[in-house]
Amino acid sequence: MQNAGNALRIGLNGTCFSDRPSGARNRFIGIYSELIQRMPDAEFVVFEPADSAVGAWFGDRDNVIRRQTPVPSEGRTGRFLAGLGFWWRAFGGQTYDVFENFHMPAVSAPAAVSLLTIHDVRGVQPDQPRLERYFFRRVLMRSIASADIIVTVSRTMKDEILSICPDAEVAVLYNGLDPTPFRTLEESELDGFRRKYRLPQEFLLSVGHFEPRKNY
Repeated sequence: MQNAGNALRIGLNGTCFSDRPSGARNRFIGIYSELIQRMPDAEFVVFEPADSAVGAWFGDRDNVIRRQTPVPSEGRTGRFLAGLGFWWRAFGGQTYDVFENFHMPAVSAPAAVSLLTIHDVRGVQPDQPRLERYFFRRVLMRSIASADIIVTVSRTMKDEILSICPDAEVAVLYNGLDPTPFRTLEESELDGFRRKYRLPQEFLLSVGHFEPRKNY
């Protein structure tokens, strides 16, 4: 429910983001850069981690408020412990119409519509240590239960979430793509690229972290 007599107020728990490049970071910047620009009458409150100026990614816009937190961007345990004494104070006297989390365990703002974006649930996969799977599943279930809507990035991911929690309300919002930097290369440019990196005539280019879960 919108605050009576006030503009829509949207809280963003961006404490999991850092200057380290990632798909989740790019998605966060891409979606909310557009929303902040298209919703000038709404107020966006960005909660920053202790080690990164996340709110600065959106420029110096009048409808963005930056709130620094003691929560580190890395480490689930550290984020949880640092947040124990912070969030209840942060929400004291503050109201939000919507509050979105981008990592778990999720934080719930009183009376706000709660969103939780989930990119993957690899913590419950069989290749993870049994104890870690147990704790991740518990955190996942509690986070899902505390959210009004789960947002995920693909139908496959939606099916995985529903296989764990069939009653969850899950919406799919695909990652965006800015086509501006892309262009068709001349064959001479491709030949030069192949020679420079000693590539065969046919190859695949994948941009991402070199991790086993990426299925290279």
